[in-house]
Amino acid sequence: MTLYYEQPKTKAHASTKKITLMDIFVERLTRTSFFDKTHSYKKRQKTVFPLKQLSALLFLSILSYGVEAADWYVRAGAGGNGTSWTSAWSNVTNITWTSINPGDTIWVAGGTYGNLVPGKSGNADTAAGRISIKRATAAAHGSATGWSSAYDAQVKLASISWDNTANYFSVDGQVDNGIYIAHTTGNAISFNVPSTYVTLRYIETAGPGTATNYHHTTDDRGIDITPSSGSSAFMKLQHVNVHGACTLLWFMATNNMTLEDSSIYDSHDDSGSVCHPNLIATASSSNVTIRNNKFYNYDAEGIMFLYASAGRWDIYGNVFDGGNGGPYNRVVSSEGGGANGPTYFYNNTVVNLWGTIMGDTGSSYASGSSSSNNIFWNADCDGSSPTIGTRSNNYSNSSCSGTGSISSGSNPFTNYAGANYNLISTVGSTYPKDKGTNLGSTYNGDMNGTTRGSDGAWDIGAYEYNSGSSGTILTLQAPQNLIATP
Repeated sequence: MTLYYEQPKTKAHASTKKITLMDIFVERLTRTSFFDKTHSYKKRQKTVFPLKQLSALLFLSILSYGVEAADWYVRAGAGGNGTSWTSAWSNVTNITWTSINPGDTIWVAGGTYGNLVPGKSGNADTAAGRISIKRATAAAHGSATGWSSAYDAQVKLASISWDNTANYFSVDGQVDNGIYIAHTTGNAISFNVPSTYVTLRYIETAGPGTATNYHHTTDDRGIDITPSSGSSAFMKLQHVNVHGACTLLWFMATNNMTLEDSSIYDSHDDSGSVCHPNLIATASSSNVTIRNNKFYNYDAEGIMFLYASAGRWDIYGNVFDGGNGGPYNRVVSSEGGGANGPTYFYNNTVVNLWGTIMGDTGSSYASGSSSSNNIFWNADCDGSSPTIGTRSNNYSNSSCSGTGSISSGSNPFTNYAGANYNLISTVGSTYPKDKGTNLGSTYNGDMNGTTRGSDGAWDIGAYEYNSGSSGTILTLQAPQNLIATP
């Protein structure tokens, strides 16, 4: 190890010279010797460098030398100690968690593995403080030798279970559906203990349900955050693709969390005798952000607040497409008595939903809740009744049918039949372009990356018009693996 000390640049002829720890320890140190060893010019000015400060510097240098983050490796068919691709652990179940430290990354090659149970916590919400598990790709796979392009393939896990405290932890598929979990019963991902600062990215979970109606024999869930006690916080779900479960997402006592840039779809049950289909079911969860997601093809509730125990929710920039037109496929529902929220429902596009938009059964939304800049197309704009109302084509920058709303039969979408709900360029009294209200920087980014109001005016709906982009259709990449059911 080498230390450097440099004379302030205001002094002429300043230079640096390497000194080693051994040099310092073996020589008798004085208040001037450190300066003497680092400067060679004549007539130098003495520099006072107290021994206590030097000792502290040496101690910190020694500590930093031994805490460099490490890479670890998992590869099906291997059988080593995880230190390289050639001597990788053979399964995620073989990871030696006592060897893992904050800042470490565990790289996983394509293959089929067992149940991942994270077993160690990081210590900070930084790259140096988190522990990460990443699907290996050609672009990013660690620095060890033995890499093969054949390892760049989808990682298939049996499930992920937070059975131990493992905070400041990330599981990252790196590319769309990079990590895949198929589950015929039970949950794909379960948080059974309170967790904080956990991030899940680029993960697909595929339940037994299909794109058409289906009867679930168990209360299966995609991502289930329901610890038996305590609460979870600062969770992030990013670019996840969750489908085919009865309840796709369940948040219990989950605060300060974010769901973004994800696809949540195919939640059906033809009888409801075993489970109640929901996109999101939640209780006792506050300061939750749901932004720039695509929710579609579901039977009943969209986001269902239970037990009147939720705090603030921000729901913006999303597409809700019910698909099948059932009478109870709501967008948001507040149930169980009392008030939930406040809930802010901004710049969403709601299509083909013939139940209610923001319904309530025995409960309500807290004071201050509001709905602005939303498109309701071929959707019932009844705000509270669970019955089917008039199907309407409504662009609203205030509420479903409130001040500033525009009712029109003029199709505003790039390709409605193809589920491309980007806006066309037409500006006029019956179109949503340039009709929105500026809601501030918190809400000004759409899922295409376009800044709302960048052309001088906000639009209504999930997508801000962008002349340089043809937009994206609702359905993302199709699932790479399907489960055959009788």
